[in-house]
Amino acid sequence: ARIVYLKELDQRGFVVYSNWGSREGKGGQVFGDDQGRDGHGLGAMPVPGDGDADAELAQDARGNKWAALTFCWASVERQVRVEGLLEPLPRDESEVYWRTRERGSQIGAWASWQSRVLWSAEQSELVERRKSHDKGPADVSAADLDETDVDDGRAVLEQRVKEMRARFAGSDKIPLPPFWGGVRLVPESVEFWQGRRSRLHDRFRTTAAETASSLESSNSRFLELFIRALCLALNTTSNVIMWALFTRALTASPSTTKVSITNTAANFVLTALLGGAVFGESLPRTWWVGAGLMGVGCVLVGMREES
Repeated sequence: ARIVYLKELDQRGFVVYSNWGSREGKGGQVFGDDQGRDGHGLGAMPVPGDGDADAELAQDARGNKWAALTFCWASVERQVRVEGLLEPLPRDESEVYWRTRERGSQIGAWASWQSRVLWSAEQSELVERRKSHDKGPADVSAADLDETDVDDGRAVLEQRVKEMRARFAGSDKIPLPPFWGGVRLVPESVEFWQGRRSRLHDRFRTTAAETASSLESSNSRFLELFIRALCLALNTTSNVIMWALFTRALTASPSTTKVSITNTAANFVLTALLGGAVFGESLPRTWWVGAGLMGVGCVLVGMREES
């Protein structure tokens, strides 16, 4: 784990920039296993423009692409952890951010070999080296050691910085390293943690699947309400038209009885036929018998009205 800056956050995910050869980039060791002739890997540092480093990065990026980001606010005992898949940003996007960095940071990016140990030794070895030092006391112990006693490898990093400065001394714009760029963490789960007394902490976790399901459910509910509202509007409009035509017929016809019978019969028949056509409802034989009887009744009532 290492501290990095969150540079972008949008609906696609969280964007950070780092050395793609480090664990953050999940690109493996871009520089390969060759340590170089000096034993510190200086000889393996890529030269700008040499080789197809991007192709090597793509080849190395086939490993584990799962990663996590943790945001911690210790003063309020609050933490957010995001887990998901990493995807490299296009080089042109990384180039845009690279141009905003100061020259010293660009030199540092070229010089730094992320996740590689500069120098290490056991305490016993440090004690022996301290004893062999010209000014070191004979009875030195591990407790007497401090960071100024022995070389901690910082000189190696500073030497790399000097070499990179010399390499780009004549360049106004330092090129984007082929092993450096941005990665986007596409979240699969987000966990919110809130500290409480007696270690009775709160922890809330949501996943991409749950979020998608919630959105789908919300969209389905909205669609259902929309269809209901549309049906209500169509039903209201149909009734308004029907009563307008019925009133017009009553006014124009000499027989209100015929108008009422015709309207009732037409409403009954059309409702059943449209229900069968739109919703696939089958009409039983008894319905046809009832419709026939109603038609006969309409004819008889009409004949009686004429007489």
